[in-house]
Amino acid sequence: MEKTQNSCPEEGVEKYVFKAQKEFERRICASVHLEERNARNFTSDSSSLVFYFWILEDLLFINRINPITIPRLNKIIVHDFSKRNHKFESFLANCFPIKVSGLFLQSRHDTVPITPYFNHIMKASGKITVELGFDNFNISEKQFKRIISTFKHVWNIKLTGCKLSVTKVIDFSAALNNLKLRSLSFERSGQVNRSNWKKNIHEFDNLIKGLATSEDLKQSLRWIYLKSCRLNKEITKNLITSSGFSNAKIYI
Repeated sequence: MEKTQNSCPEEGVEKYVFKAQKEFERRICASVHLEERNARNFTSDSSSLVFYFWILEDLLFINRINPITIPRLNKIIVHDFSKRNHKFESFLANCFPIKVSGLFLQSRHDTVPITPYFNHIMKASGKITVELGFDNFNISEKQFKRIISTFKHVWNIKLTGCKLSVTKVIDFSAALNNLKLRSLSFERSGQVNRSNWKKNIHEFDNLIKGLATSEDLKQSLRWIYLKSCRLNKEITKNLITSSGFSNAKIYI
């Protein structure tokens, strides 16, 4: 998809941003990586829109000329983290919207570290209201705990195709009070070139037992997605249900 060549017109920044947003809405199509039912849920707010990574350069340029406040958005979908992206770091630090329903970061290559963007995302957590998704990132044990604890107010967390390190049972007992989390996805994160849960089954065991230390999470969680993780279905379901997640549907 080619980037539209825009410049800041004489009529002012606000009208420029408004026109740009209308153009973004017109081009919503192939980059939306959500199931159709979830996409419908996000369109109920007429002020929302999908925000594409290809307009970052324009927005950062405008912000340097005259600082702007980006309104409430639907989703921010960012692709291709093959190398550290300083523009995205600047966007997180200086131009993040007032509110956004979902933030989705996807590396199209092998797994890459989440570390350069991690603290900025944590600081913006209060502005992300419904969903958070990471695809193909390396996530440490400490980072995993902070993601779950900090984003307990969202409905869905997706750690898809990620390389997770869970060397011990993490204690979430005091970290997840009054949470709204209903869905957790670890699809493809158990593959050989990711967390390799078939070989490192103890780490998957640590992950589930750690989440189970939260009584609130055991009551609230409704869906757990573990497709393409190379896990034995019967053993995995027994582990999860025996850990207290009897209310959750498990997809393996």
